[in-house]
Amino acid sequence: MSKPKIDGYCSRKVEYSGEEIYILKKTGSDEKADLDFLRRVEERLGGDKKADFYRRLLSEKAGIVSEDEIKGYNVKGAKGYFAIAVKTGDTGDEEREAVAGVLDNIFFDEEGCTVVDLPEGKFAVVCVFKSDTGKKNLISLAETIEDTVSEQTMMPVKVGIGGIEKKVENIRDSYALALIAAETEEKQYDRSRLMKLFSKVSESDTDRFIADVLGRGWEEDKDMEELLETISVFLDCNMNISEASKTLFIHRNTLLYRIRKFKELTGLDATKFDDGMCIRAVCMALKLKRKEV
Repeated sequence: MSKPKIDGYCSRKVEYSGEEIYILKKTGSDEKADLDFLRRVEERLGGDKKADFYRRLLSEKAGIVSEDEIKGYNVKGAKGYFAIAVKTGDTGDEEREAVAGVLDNIFFDEEGCTVVDLPEGKFAVVCVFKSDTGKKNLISLAETIEDTVSEQTMMPVKVGIGGIEKKVENIRDSYALALIAAETEEKQYDRSRLMKLFSKVSESDTDRFIADVLGRGWEEDKDMEELLETISVFLDCNMNISEASKTLFIHRNTLLYRIRKFKELTGLDATKFDDGMCIRAVCMALKLKRKEV
């Protein structure tokens, strides 16, 4: 196929579903805007590859993402990356497609944002963070997404925005915090607000929760305090083994041993996000109980 030349239109060749196609746009007075529009369409048509990359990065099997891929998707000049969690609950294929379509429309003009369809009625939008001035707009962004998706799909949704990570490979951490924000209806993750939420829980319920997670009689286990401190630092270091080892001044093998030991005692795997969030909650509950906050 030769490149079409049509008066009044500009074109761009893209690859879509294994085929070479051309997209056309009627030209306007702003040539740069026309080219930017064609580029966004090209990114959307080829977005499956990027979405698949993020889908694998957000999964518990992040090891299936190579270092070369991570380097390829790092955005030059980005100040960081953050994730938006959108939860719709159990939905059928048609409902999921409807939600995905609305999210695609919302973020079509937002350069650096990729919509990712995830299991169990969840979606993630991975965004490049470019300016500190944008932080104040994140809560209103969450509210806009929630209102728009609910209005156009007639389905209730929960939306949360996670923290900003400097490296794209740590986007799983931002997404995990975004899920917490969505569940607590805080819109944007804020540790101090979450601590206030835990402070409203009665002392007896707090004790019950801690015992349920750590096991009854956990306080009598002389190793548990050290294990908890180790796991807490590991989570604060975004599950980075090397960074956590340096922070704790221990060998990485010692850290790995403690993570395995903690799993044997509690059944919780600190390297998995769902378990990690549960451990964070326990650490917060203990701090409140001991009046360390």
